[in-house]
Amino acid sequence: MPIGVATIYDLAASNRAPHNLVNHRKAMLSRADVINKLLSQFANPRYLEIGVWRGDTFFQCNFTHGTAVDPAFAFDVEAAKQANPNSNYVAQESDQYFCQLGPDVKFDVIFIDGMHTFEQSLTDLQNSIHHLAPKGYIVLDDVIPNDYAASFPDRNKSKQYRSIVGELGDSWVGNVFKTIFSVSAFMPAYSYATALENHGQAILWREARPPGLPKRDLASITSMQFADAMIQRQIWQLKPLDEIIKISAKRS
Repeated sequence: MPIGVATIYDLAASNRAPHNLVNHRKAMLSRADVINKLLSQFANPRYLEIGVWRGDTFFQCNFTHGTAVDPAFAFDVEAAKQANPNSNYVAQESDQYFCQLGPDVKFDVIFIDGMHTFEQSLTDLQNSIHHLAPKGYIVLDDVIPNDYAASFPDRNKSKQYRSIVGELGDSWVGNVFKTIFSVSAFMPAYSYATALENHGQAILWREARPPGLPKRDLASITSMQFADAMIQRQIWQLKPLDEIIKISAKRS
């Protein structure tokens, strides 16, 4: 059953985001499920992951050459190198990594899952587009906060809020949702959609978008809150993953 307008309004009114409805209606795809489906479109996929932490996603991905970037890996890097000889582990902040990266280095799939703030996710995205292969994909994680507290840019404040109002759980994705509004407003050369079957992974590819989405200025995007995102929920362009791949495969 597709998500209807009335249903999304109901979810917005209760501080819950559209993908919560998806969770119990169809099998959820993990981060690695989405990424592997994209990697499978290439004969010898080159993969870059920004924000690896414990390697929960990176170690499940099927690539020919992989690069993991994180300032503080939460696993034994030397053991990982031995187990994954086709992988490169870079213990740096993403800004440093991109500054030293040669212009000819390209990746088929780039997964951005670093700092969950608007500023850093947008910076990682802008840096990534310079290293995306012509037919490649950028996957931006956590673009749909599942509730109000999850959308706080400061995780400690999110925890404090939940404690004060008596909310259970500790979900936090920050204000990455603003980056999608920036893509819509300022990156018309890139098309995008968000996978319907999971928690909120936006997929971008290099293809000019037809006009139609509302115009926005940077000040209005910067000041956006959770409620603004819910009211303008069409920005995510939720689509089944297979449909996203089919649409993007048609680009010239």
